[in-house]
Amino acid sequence: MRVLHIIARFNVGGTATWISNLSQSLDQAGHKSLVMSGSVQEGEEEDSRFRSIGGVHVPNLGRRIALVGDIKALFEIRARIKQINPDVINTHTAKAGVLGRLAALSLGRKRPALVHTIHGHLFRGYFGKFTVTLISLVESWLSRFTEVMLFAGQRVKQDCMERGIKHQLETRIVMPGLSVSAPELKSKNTVTVGWLARFAQVKQPNRVLELAAKFPEIKFLLGGDGPLKSEMVKSASPNCTFVGWTTSPEKFWEQCDIALLTSDNEALPISLIEAQMCSLPCVTTPAGSASEVVIDGVNGFVSREFSSESLSEPLLKLIDDSSLRNRLGRQGRIRASEIFSLKRQLSDHMEAYQLAIELRARR
Repeated sequence: MRVLHIIARFNVGGTATWISNLSQSLDQAGHKSLVMSGSVQEGEEEDSRFRSIGGVHVPNLGRRIALVGDIKALFEIRARIKQINPDVINTHTAKAGVLGRLAALSLGRKRPALVHTIHGHLFRGYFGKFTVTLISLVESWLSRFTEVMLFAGQRVKQDCMERGIKHQLETRIVMPGLSVSAPELKSKNTVTVGWLARFAQVKQPNRVLELAAKFPEIKFLLGGDGPLKSEMVKSASPNCTFVGWTTSPEKFWEQCDIALLTSDNEALPISLIEAQMCSLPCVTTPAGSASEVVIDGVNGFVSREFSSESLSEPLLKLIDDSSLRNRLGRQGRIRASEIFSLKRQLSDHMEAYQLAIELRARR
């Protein structure tokens, strides 16, 4: 089976990890996986794994909307599809989902089966009401021609269904697959809280700084980069340390005792899954499908509201109780290793791809 993945940009983050691991698993299973992507934008870094999986750049494809460039990208994608002749096209993220599916549909009856993965929606924290409505209408229309829609979590699917994205023939819930070696646990004199994400408004890094000011005796380790980083560095308290992007989650999380997520919008936060595989308990906002990764009281805590005040209470529980941290961390590792395995990711996607091919043959 030949599977073509199309994404707007392969920046360092959860979606790049998702596609990298899936692409490698497909190749190892005897299939052919190809990845096409646009360029990253200013303030972002392209994931180095793009080269290792043989990724191909589409010059005019990128995150920003630009009418002339987007039209050129559509024709570039169309030409690549004709050249590659895949059995399945799996588009990822909103813009690549639109251009990739339009390019395929323009091929008429000879087009391959279409699968679109919604890793996270854009209904909260990104755009105004008008833009959100427009995105919903476009996704709803395109779903009519998509054989299988994949959703990164039940909550993400539910939010999309409520927005009218429900005309597709088949839907599936899919999980990322990860392979993270648990680091050797070391005793520390100071509790360290780790936060690993893009420094963007939707990730709300300001809440980390608010929590750091509230707990001056606790060390806060912030990993990542983005447009808000320089501003955050200037206003951070002395107990905050900024370490930039990391390609090795084990090395980042081995320095931490607790994993923190402060976002307004998320799908399945891969950073928290990686933290759990390193035996760390997690504290998160109720963003997207984060509550499907962190089960309240089992492997961490989910705050009731989107605020630093709501996050501070569960964070304090873990700071004050090392036995609780250890117990929730152990439970998190067991659960994450079962649910978010590479084997499960591959089997779930292969099932979806086979179904898409069958449904395409009936049309």
